[in-house]
Amino acid sequence: MAERTHVCPICGTTGLPAMSRYPAYVCHGCAARARSADGRPLRFTNQGAWGGFLAAYADTDEPYPGGGRCWIDGIACIADEARFGGIVVQVSAGADGSSPPIQ
Repeated sequence: MAERTHVCPICGTTGLPAMSRYPAYVCHGCAARARSADGRPLRFTNQGAWGGFLAAYADTDEPYPGGGRCWIDGIACIADEARFGGIVVQVSAGADGSSPPIQ
């Protein structure tokens, strides 16, 4: 079982399972607040039982052309299919590979 040492980089929620594959993942509550650049709510899901990644506008269910790019509380993030299924949302890395400062 994973140690519960991860802290959500958006809201600061503590006690989340540490996952070395996803060092900058956000908690479910923050992931649910993902928005497009123009502020529309987004929904990320698996395409089917065997995986795949789908992104859609949550308010109309139309496909979101931005892929996994999203913003949570003004912080750039990326959503993608997790290795063994499900969706993971992480704070985007900066150009130098570092995480951007949390505001």
